[in-house]
Amino acid sequence: MSTTEAFPYPIPEFGTEPYWEAANRRELRVQRCLDCGRLRWEPAPLCLDCQSQKHEWALLSGRGTVYSFTEITHPVHPAAFAKVPYIVVEVELAEQPNLRMLSNLLGTPAAQLQIGAAVEVDFSPHPNGQLLPVFRLRQT
Repeated sequence: MSTTEAFPYPIPEFGTEPYWEAANRRELRVQRCLDCGRLRWEPAPLCLDCQSQKHEWALLSGRGTVYSFTEITHPVHPAAFAKVPYIVVEVELAEQPNLRMLSNLLGTPAAQLQIGAAVEVDFSPHPNGQLLPVFRLRQT
């Protein structure tokens, strides 16, 4: 098995299956509470605001801004040797204040990235076939 094939991949479990299925359709979805309307990431069985168990998977625009980021220069897994350096970004999604998601930012060196930069979702294939939500700088 090559190191690329050995790179960890997401395992749809604990109710996240709809998220990964949506990603394979190139859609970014998060849970929305059906009682209070609050969006949430990460998926959870209960709303953190009202404790409701009712939710749907809401389609998002995929747009947001860089809240924080770091450049990874040391691989934490043998399969990551070919990927360094890479950027891990925390994106505040446009649909709701404080709705944030961690992912990778592709196509921009860290030296050219700024907090507050406009980004949009893209999807990058994992060798196992699963599409992974990633972000790129939004072209104006």
